[in-house]
Amino acid sequence: MTLLSYIATAVISANEAMHYAQSIFSDLNIITATIGVLAFFAILNLIGITESAVIALCIFIIHMLTLTVLSVACIYFVFKNPSLPKLNWSIPDSKGLFHALFFGFAVAMLGISGFESSANFIEEQQMGVCSDPAF
Repeated sequence: MTLLSYIATAVISANEAMHYAQSIFSDLNIITATIGVLAFFAILNLIGITESAVIALCIFIIHMLTLTVLSVACIYFVFKNPSLPKLNWSIPDSKGLFHALFFGFAVAMLGISGFESSANFIEEQQMGVCSDPAF
């Protein structure tokens, strides 16, 4: 079940990333691009990543940079238009507050699921896979 969870997380994350990429590259085919991203990581897996901790650190750094840029952009837009937070809270969801909170929580959990699987992947490495003798 854990392996199935990792695969589902990878597919959903790759698909959502390609939806975001389509906003930049409008003629991007989402399904083909998703398969391409998954194929790239499958090839990395097949050739063997000997420094999985370094890869996990790179993923973490990219994620933190993305969140930092997003946070700075949000702060900029709120200072530029201070009525934005009030406007966001005043627009009611047609299905109610519980529905909106549920889906917001689900999206947040999807965002952190990659880090969960990354840490578990590193913990499951066999002796000698990484070049550091401590592993």
